[in-house]
Amino acid sequence: MDFSDSPKEAAFRAEVRAFVDAQAPQYLQGHLERSGFGNTNTGDYDGLEEAKKWQKTKAEHGWACLMWPQAYGGRGASPIEMLSGRRKKACMRSCRPRSLSDKACAHRR
Repeated sequence: MDFSDSPKEAAFRAEVRAFVDAQAPQYLQGHLERSGFGNTNTGDYDGLEEAKKWQKTKAEHGWACLMWPQAYGGRGASPIEMLSGRRKKACMRSCRPRSLSDKACAHRR
C-alpha cells in the first residue's frame, strides 16, 4: 500500500506549513514545548487570551474549521486534508496544543 501524498495532498501540506510558519505565535513556542497534557504553560502570557488570539487568526485565514464549506468560512477540506492539517498544526505545540485550543473553544518536523 502506498501512503505517499498525492500532488494535491502535498500542496495542501505545504500550504498548512506556510500558514503555521507565518502565523503561529512563535513567542509561546518555548513555553509550550515544556507543556504536558492538561498542563499548558504559556509563561507570563494569559493562556485563554492566547488561545482566543490563535483561534481568531486561524478563523481569519480559513483554518479554524477545515472541513466546513468555504461559504461558511472553512476550507472544504477532505478527510485526508483534515488529518494532514491537524498533524502539521500539532507538530508545533504553539499551533494547536489540545488544552490551549479547548480553552478557547470559540512546524516543525
